[in-house]
Amino acid sequence: MNVFEPDGVTPLTDIDMGQCERNRGKFFPGGVIKQFGEPYVPEQFYYINNTDEQSFYVAFVWSDLPPGSPSMDVWIKRGDQTTFTPISTSGTTIYNQPIMTHLDDPDPAKQYAVWYFRFDVAATTPFGTYNPILTINAYSTATG
Repeated sequence: MNVFEPDGVTPLTDIDMGQCERNRGKFFPGGVIKQFGEPYVPEQFYYINNTDEQSFYVAFVWSDLPPGSPSMDVWIKRGDQTTFTPISTSGTTIYNQPIMTHLDDPDPAKQYAVWYFRFDVAATTPFGTYNPILTINAYSTATG
């Protein structure tokens, strides 16, 4: 599995989230700030590509979150899908569409997915510097 910046070429190693605001959501990529619950879909997305080792299912897990129960929501869609699927990051929720290898399915649109996320900071989150970690896991089945 490879994970890329919105250019589809540069490996995604970290995301500078900059300054976030209490009671507001910040969408990535792009860093657009919106009110809680206000829908938004960025113009660009991050990529997950299959490196042809095997087909896999993907899950997103956050750790080292700031105190105050911030919300981290991820939306993903495989290349052949028309709508994004929200993925819960409060536990391990696995996206139900496998990212295929070319051996399992020759359609290139099924061999990658695009995704974005929103980081919501609660009103009770203490001011400070935080370094949340997003881990992207690959599973061989939709149940992990």
